Amino acid sequence: MSMKDILDRNYKRVENIMFGNNKNEKEKRFNIISDEMVNFMSVTVVQDSKTGVNYMITQGTSGLSVTPVLDKDGKILITEV
Repeated sequence: MSMKDILDRNYKRVENIMFGNNKNEKEKRFNIISDEMVNFMSVTVVQDSKTGVNYMITQGTSGLSVTPVLDKDGKILITEV
């Protein structure tokens, strides 16, 4: 199994936990803003549709982390919902 396959499998688990399998857009809490691979790391930015807070989810060979995205002044980035 390739590294990309492992990351994809683990990402799908996280995606199901955060976003569920719900196809109803009205009940969707998080929206994916961007999703890309950087070297052997998956980097996804999501927006909370209720608060507007943006989170960066990184996943690599050593695990997964979720952190709020900060603006240039070091404050949590909140975008209009």
